[in-house]
Amino acid sequence: MPKFFVGQRVKLARPKFPENLGMEGIYLGAAVPSYHDDIDCSVDWLGKWPSNYSSTDRLEPILPEGHKAGDFSYEELLEHLEDMTHEQVS
Repeated sequence: MPKFFVGQRVKLARPKFPENLGMEGIYLGAAVPSYHDDIDCSVDWLGKWPSNYSSTDRLEPILPEGHKAGDFSYEELLEHLEDMTHEQVS
């Protein structure tokens, strides 16, 4: 499952209603727990709908042309960067 960050562009890839497939929005962050089990985030649907709650299981990130999602966590990337920095200093 992809990880999202605040401000990231997302699209609705697995909607509850087929007519909403592909809608684009901006990920606003984690949602306050609610009575719906599948709700875990808030999305601004760019004027199509007001900002509302969704499930990250229904979303996919929109990546710039030629980019692909990474397989490493933020911590792993920082460790790799530190290793590269130490190699250059030596």
